[in-house]
Parts: sequence; structure tokens; C-alpha cells
Amino acid sequence: MGTNPGVVIRDRPGLYPLLLSLDGTRDLDALRRRARSAIPDLTVDVAEALAPLIAAGLVVDTGRPVRPTLRVDLAHDGPSSSLARTVNSLLTHAGIAVGPDPDLVVLLSSGEPDRAALADAVRCRVSHLLVVMEGDLVRIGPLVVPGRTPCVGCTDLHRATWDPAWPVLVPQFGRAIPHDVSVLAQHIAATEIAAVCLELADGALPHRPSCIRIVGLDRRVRVDGQAAFHPRCACSLLSAA
Repeated sequence: MGTNPGVVIRDRPGLYPLLLSLDGTRDLDALRRRARSAIPDLTVDVAEALAPLIAAGLVVDTGRPVRPTLRVDLAHDGPSSSLARTVNSLLTHAGIAVGPDPDLVVLLSSGEPDRAALADAVRCRVSHLLVVMEGDLVRIGPLVVPGRTPCVGCTDLHRATWDPAWPVLVPQFGRAIPHDVSVLAQHIAATEIAAVCLELADGALPHRPSCIRIVGLDRRVRVDGQAAFHPRCACSLLSAA
């Protein structure tokens, strides 16, 4: 759809006649009535069929405020793929585009992620949100906006002041280790992740972006601490650039 370069949308039965019905005169209920009477090949709800079109910016719902453009990429390892799928579904239905060339990368990992990849993201000024599945918990944060908020390297340096073993462990991170996080806890974590993305889409940093949100077995969200720039971390130089 469109040109230069256009957007590729996966086809499905009934999609083309549904597109012809998007003339600006029908709301969602009217589109559903038309689909029932005139588009028998469309076997999914109209809202589900329109979700990827809205996420790609091809269809605009004039009944809701138009958000500033935000594109999110979900980078995940094997064990965190189910959580990534849930986040993807929430973002798509909220009208947030998910795909390459993002404004924000959500980095999901089962176990601590590779620090070299995080350092590369800071150097390239790529905003990223860290999400770690660990034991029966999901840890969300920090949100790193290079030059504006502390990075994970800052957190590691702060931790090394009271945990002498931490600098020895950091180089070993990056191996995907399955962790048993309940489905409900994953869904609550996905909601928290989507909320951060929606706040960014509204044009502002979330409240306390450097804090860590933890979702546990009790399915409650606990806020833990607030990271600060570390004077020996190179990311602090970006804030002066």
C-alpha cells in the first residue's frame, strides 16, 4: 500500500473489499455490519483486521486522538519470545508501529543480557528499554535514552561498589537461560511495557524512567530504586554533547 517505498501488509480473505469500505463515512460498528452482510470471506473481527493497518499508519481512527509517530522494535531471545508476542499484540492494538528503524528498542531476555550489545545501543544513541525474566520475576527497566537518562553500565558500576563479585559476572552475561515466569505475570509485565511505550508516544519521558519495575508471583508491580549517572561511565559524556 502506498509508494516510495510503500508498506507491505499480509493479505487475508476479505481484506480488499474491507479496504474499499474505508471511505471515511463508517465507524467501527458500521464496518462490522457491512462485513457481516457484504464481506463473507472476512472471518475475523473488523478491529483485528484493521489493527496492523492502524499500526502502520495506513488507517487513522478519527474517533481517538492521533498520537505522535513512535516505532518500536522487539528484540528477544528464545525463552522470552512468548512475552515478546504479548507485548507485540498490545502495542499493535494500541496503534504503536512495531518493526525495523525504531525510535525505541525493547530488549527482552531470559537472564541478564549481553552488556556489549547494550553499550553499542548507547554509542549509537538508540533508546532502549531493558526487560529481564529472572527466576519467577520480570524486571522492567531502566529506560535508557542516551544523553538524557543513565544506562545499564551506570547501574553495573554502582552495583560494583557494594557487590565485589559483580564485575566478574558481567562478562558472562548474554546466555539465554529459561526462567519459569507465570503466564499471568508475563501479561502484567507486558502491560507495564506497553504503558512505557504509550507514554513515549505521547511525547514525554515516563515518570522516573530510570527506576526498575518488578512483577512477581503475586502479580503486583513493585518499583525498586532510581538509577543515577555514574561519573566513570562514558554515557555521561553524551549528556554534555
